Amino acid sequence: MRSALVAVGLVGLGFAAACGPSDSPLTQSGTQQVVGCLDGPTVSPASATLHAGDTLRVKAAGGDCTGATVRFRWSSSDVTVATVDGDAGLIRAMKPGSVTITATETDNPTVKGAMFLQVNP
Repeated sequence: MRSALVAVGLVGLGFAAACGPSDSPLTQSGTQQVVGCLDGPTVSPASATLHAGDTLRVKAAGGDCTGATVRFRWSSSDVTVATVDGDAGLIRAMKPGSVTITATETDNPTVKGAMFLQVNP
């Protein structure tokens, strides 16, 4: 099953493209069954290494095939190692360590994607 993609950039917003009929699996009778094709967002880059003081903007892609606006909220597993702007996805490396940066869909908080960040001195 294919998913629509959403580019998340400067303001953390994107627009999902509507899925066409080819996105739905065929039932045994050969007719198309419409099912949701929501996948968790893919965070880009999937991993990165920064030095303390560096910044990096991350992006998320994923969608729900309805054409609705998809918004993501960004978070850090350890803000002492790296902070991330919740709306824009701008990471600031603070001190050496490793951290997970997570993109969570605001309308459906169970839909998440993540990236790994290593911060060196």
